[in-house]
Amino acid sequence: MTSGEPAPSWITKTSTLVTAACTLAATAIGYFTLAAAVKWPPFQEDAAPPAQPAPRAVNVYKGNGCTDGNNCAHIGVEITGFAPGVEVICHYESSVGKVGFTAEILQAGADGRARKESTNRFWDPSGDGWVAVTCDNVRGVLQNW
Repeated sequence: MTSGEPAPSWITKTSTLVTAACTLAATAIGYFTLAAAVKWPPFQEDAAPPAQPAPRAVNVYKGNGCTDGNNCAHIGVEITGFAPGVEVICHYESSVGKVGFTAEILQAGADGRARKESTNRFWDPSGDGWVAVTCDNVRGVLQNW
């Protein structure tokens, strides 16, 4: 083949195919390089699982003392993990029964918590009694008052 003769058709077709294949390969390499750099699919990292809400809980504590004798105190209650702004009715009971206790309403704050020292009191000179508070079917118990 001399410089003045046209190239055979098979060379033209082959060079066209090679050019197309190289262009396609270069485009793919460019895409995957860019995708990896900016975390496009398929290079995205798995998103962190959504945060689980704290489990709802009722904690009972011994509040301020009262004047009725030894080992007498107001019943304190703290709720956590409740929906913000929700009002819950809390019911009180003790090792001597439910009589004499008044149900009270607590309203959870923006963080799902509320804390209150109740007007309900418990007196147990032995120190072996217990107090339980149930708020929206969640129960907390303070053993050994």
